[in-house]
Amino acid sequence: MLDLGLPDLDGVQVIAQLRATSHAPILVLSGRTDSTDKVDALDAGADDYVTKPFGMDELLARLRAMSRRTAPEEIDPVCFGGAEIDLVAKRITLTRAGKKHEEHFDAHRVASPGGLPGIPRAPPQPSSSPQRGLGSRL
Repeated sequence: MLDLGLPDLDGVQVIAQLRATSHAPILVLSGRTDSTDKVDALDAGADDYVTKPFGMDELLARLRAMSRRTAPEEIDPVCFGGAEIDLVAKRITLTRAGKKHEEHFDAHRVASPGGLPGIPRAPPQPSSSPQRGLGSRL
């Protein structure tokens, strides 16, 4: 998942760079609603584009659809900070203070409120809507 609103980089350029080295699916999450922004991101290599705000049910459905269209052997591990997420092996490896911790996961667990082990969740924010909490809209 990639938000186009990056502070120091152009999101469309990031998509093109990712696509040059990886077949991993790219889902864009953006507040940009103009058709030109969507077309630019999709033409650069994004697989899908979701505009904010969106419902969690829609996001999860789009992720499931993308996973059905992507052969598992085509997905490279994703690395950032001290974490490596390998979707094919269903494994996350965290490196902290030179020590590695490996944990296997399933898609249901990642999408559940408990999330992945060792990765802190942001504290819940008050909902601006009396009918829906943070978990149903992003």
